[in-house]
Amino acid sequence: MLTLLKKISRISASIRKFKVFQLTLLILAFLLTLNVLVEPLFIKELIDRILPEKSVHKLLLFVLLLLGLYILRQIFDFLLYYTQTIFESRIYTGIQHLLLRKSITLGYQ
Repeated sequence: MLTLLKKISRISASIRKFKVFQLTLLILAFLLTLNVLVEPLFIKELIDRILPEKSVHKLLLFVLLLLGLYILRQIFDFLLYYTQTIFESRIYTGIQHLLLRKSITLGYQ
């Protein structure tokens, strides 16, 4: 059990270097979640206010707003997965370098 905790602490030490990536991923995930939560509120407004008025102009603006939200969600989604891929690859190479240094030092002993 103690060796498992030591291994976890070693891996987490290599992850701590990437606090900026972790913060970026957290912010992007939060924005993506907010974007998903906003859409039902807009649909409620469509049903409650825009459709009873039968205003084509407001309906067109509403459709454009939903299209903008969809595009914004896709951008956040792309940035989230792109940053996550970079973050994972840097952690992976960091662990590889750590293991390589350990194997080199073990070879000299």
